[in-house]
Order: sequence, then structure tokens, then C-alpha cells
Amino acid sequence: MQRRIAKLSITLFMLAFFISAGIVQAALFQPLPYEDRVNGRNSHAYNPAVGHPTEEEQAAFIDSIKNAAVTVGTANGIPASAIIGMACVEGGYGFTRSAWYANNIFGIKIWAQNPASGWQLKGQPDEDSGRVPVLAVFGKDRFIFDENSRYDNWYRKFDSRTEAIDYLASFIRRKYPSAPANYKKRIAAGWSYAKASKAFCREIADLGYNHLGGAYYEKKIGTVMDRWNLYRYDEMAQNK
Repeated sequence: MQRRIAKLSITLFMLAFFISAGIVQAALFQPLPYEDRVNGRNSHAYNPAVGHPTEEEQAAFIDSIKNAAVTVGTANGIPASAIIGMACVEGGYGFTRSAWYANNIFGIKIWAQNPASGWQLKGQPDEDSGRVPVLAVFGKDRFIFDENSRYDNWYRKFDSRTEAIDYLASFIRRKYPSAPANYKKRIAAGWSYAKASKAFCREIADLGYNHLGGAYYEKKIGTVMDRWNLYRYDEMAQNK
């Protein structure tokens, strides 16, 4: 009995050590070069957690944000289906690194150095046109950067997913006010929720929200909205 207790104590001690060292959580994701110089890849920064999200986890993620999406969407004239669809795509159903560690389910960046409200995605590929200092090179896609001097891999940190949704809505209303206004007009004119929501996604992307353009973003988000029939939440918002 004492031997079992001793083994259990050692196991718990080692687990606590690994957690404090970030090893258990780091193992959720494919390694970055500064985490593993042999197997690490900078492009792994954008991948979701290994083995995630499962079908059940995807459904659970949608369930966890649907009420906030309806409430915030109603208050801001933004389709709840688009909010949820964007979170699923941009946040990997809650399993991207920024979503996991910073509740940033939309991949919202802050172009600044060590911002107070930021979380840094260390090891992310250089997005600053080659101006990020490189400390070591182990091959293609295997760079260790000087993270202390970077402006290009900081993401806004939120206390909750609801806070992230609130921020997104206020950002869209401030930056692209025509999109919510046009969404309301289209619904009033008899457009289906699906058609109006997809048009909303296209419009914000064409206005600058996504650099790949409206057609791409409409298809990308629309595919997820269709798959989960997220338009039922637009109807729910309309009937509130």
C-alpha cells in the first residue's frame, strides 16, 4: 500500500512539473522550432491541436458560443451565423494556439511590440517582410527568431470567448459600418438568412477584413455555416 502511495506521489509530482514547464500543454500542438529543433516547423504555428477538433468538440464549441453570438449579433446588426462561422474557421473550433491560450477565436492581431493586452505566438513564420531577426536556422521552415523584437506575431488576449465576440462586433461596426446596415436591409427585403449572411461575409472581406477577398471568404465561412445550418441562430436572433 505504501509503495502504491509512493508511486502515485511521484507520478503527481512529475505531472505537476511537466504542467509547470508547459510540456503537457505544448504536447497538444505540433512543435515549433524553439520547442523542438528537429521536428519543429514554423508553419505548425497555424495548425490546430493534434487530433482536434473532433466532431463532438466542434459541436460543443458552437454550443458554447451560440448564445453570445445571438445576443451580440442582435445588438450590433451582425448575423449570428457569420460570427459563429468565423469563429469556427479562424479559431479552429477553439483549438488553434491563440484560441486555446488567449481565447482569441478570431485570430485578431495587434501590430505592436509587447502590447499590454497581447499574447505572443512565438515561432510563427515571419509576417513582417523579412525584418524579424533570425537567431538560428535548422532548415526550411525551421527558424528560431528573436521574439523580443517582433511586432508581427502578437494577438489580442481575451478573458473569455464572449469578450472576443464583443470585440469582433464592435470592431466590425467601427471599421465596416456599411456591412451590418446592408445585412439588415437585405433581411428586410426578404433575403434568406443564408444568402444575407454570406453577402455579409463577402462584404467585410472586400472592405479589408480578409486579404484574400470577398469571394474566398464567403465560400470559406459559408461552407461552415451551411454544414452546421448556423442560420437557425439568425432566425432565433430575429425572433428575440
